[in-house]
Amino acid sequence: ENGPIYMVDFQRKIYEQVSQNQYECNKREKSENDNEEQAVCSDEEWVEYTDSLGRSRKCLRKDLPQMKLNDQQMTMVDDKDKNDRSKSPSPDLLSEDMRRERERVRWEREAYREAMGDE
Repeated sequence: ENGPIYMVDFQRKIYEQVSQNQYECNKREKSENDNEEQAVCSDEEWVEYTDSLGRSRKCLRKDLPQMKLNDQQMTMVDDKDKNDRSKSPSPDLLSEDMRRERERVRWEREAYREAMGDE
């Protein structure tokens, strides 16, 4: 206090910032530890699993069976869609003209078969 008087005491300011940061870090660590203890005690532990697409996911242990069930249902719907698309004679990426041409050829074949069958 007997030293020169300045408008801003930078050393004191830095000291206060450092001690404030340390206080906040300690407080945050304490709250994280408390949260982990509460989670373990209440059986709300986070677990990591891999879904059908190979992605790593996290969920609560109590929600894991439901998440796996949802994943299986999504896989079954996706497989069904793939089978439906493979059965369809016209792929999704055909232009309208190509689709119309294929339809015309199919109709001509059907008409020829009917004509040959009637005779």
